[in-house]
Amino acid sequence: MKINWTNKNKPLLLGLSTATQWIEKIAQELSLSFHYLPKKIFADQEILVEIPVSVRNQNVFLCQSISRPANDTLMELLIAIDALNRASAKSITLIIPYFGYARQDRKAQGREPITAKLIANMLTFLKVARIVTFDLHSSQIQGFFDIPVDHLSVLPQLILRLLTKNQIKNYVLVAPDSGGYQRVKKISEYLQSDVAVMNKKRPNKNQTQVNFILGNVFNKNLIFVDDMIDTSDTLINSLEYLQKKGAKKMYVVATHAVFSNGALDKLNTLYQKGWLKKVIVSNSILIKEQKKYSFLEIYSLSHDISNIVKAIIEGGSISEYGKKQFKMLENYKTNE
Repeated sequence: MKINWTNKNKPLLLGLSTATQWIEKIAQELSLSFHYLPKKIFADQEILVEIPVSVRNQNVFLCQSISRPANDTLMELLIAIDALNRASAKSITLIIPYFGYARQDRKAQGREPITAKLIANMLTFLKVARIVTFDLHSSQIQGFFDIPVDHLSVLPQLILRLLTKNQIKNYVLVAPDSGGYQRVKKISEYLQSDVAVMNKKRPNKNQTQVNFILGNVFNKNLIFVDDMIDTSDTLINSLEYLQKKGAKKMYVVATHAVFSNGALDKLNTLYQKGWLKKVIVSNSILIKEQKKYSFLEIYSLSHDISNIVKAIIEGGSISEYGKKQFKMLENYKTNE
C-alpha cells in the first residue's frame, strides 16, 4: 500500500510498550516513519513518558493495548496522551487493539464499579479525537464514550483462515454463552452454518460450570468462537463438556490472547489428547512463547490497522471496511 502523503495530511505514528508487534509493519505499509515513546520508571514505580519528536499541529496515531500489566499499560497510555496534548498535537487517535477492563462493563452485583465506563470517561476528558479497537467484550461499551469509537471485529479473518487452511467440513459454530451469541450468529449468517450456545453459571470469577448446550454437536466438528482467552479454564470446561456430548474435532478462534496462569500449557494438554486441533488468535497482545505450541496460530492485526489509519486520514468509510471482512466469509459458506 504505497501512499503519497503530503506534508498537510501525513500523520505521525507513535507506539508505547505494547505496540512492538504491529507498529513497524504499519509504518512500512503506510510509508511512514514511526517512533516509540521512551518510558522511565522511578524507584517508587511512577511512570514518565517522553515525546522524542515535535508533535505540534500533527495528527497523531498512538498505539497501545491495555494488556498485562494492565494497570501499568493504562497509566502509560494516559500519561502519553497528556504529554501529547501539552505538546500541542492537533489530534490524537488511539489504536487500542485490546481494550483492557472491558469485562467490567456493568454491575453484576451491588457495590461493584463499571471500570469500562471509568476508562471511557478518562479518555474523553483527555480530549482524544477517536478510538479504534477490536472485538470489545460487549459492543455496548461504545456507548460509554462521547467521542467516535471504531469498533471492528477480526473474528471473520480468523475463521476464514481456519477454514481455508484446515478444510473443515460438517462444522458447527459454538458461542461460549448467551452474551457471545450475537457475535457468532452474525458470522453464521454469512457462512450459512449452524450455531450452538453454551449455558453456564459462574460460581467465582474465572470459573464456570456448564449447565447445558442449545444445539446439536453430536458427531460434528466444532469451531468455538470467543472474544478472548484468559486463564483458559472456562474454555477447557466447555470443550470437555462438548467432547462428552459427542463432538469430534474442536477448533478455537479468539481475538485476544490474554493467556494468564499457564493457559497455553492447559490447552496443550487437550491438544495432546488429540481432539483440540487448533487455536487461532490475533496479536492484539504480544505472545512471547508462541513457538513452543504447535497448535497455536497468530494472526497479525498490522494490515487491518494500516487500512483503518488510511481510511481515517483520507475520510474513507471504516464501517464499510468492517463489512467487507464479514462478506469475505461468503466465499467459504459451503459446509458439507
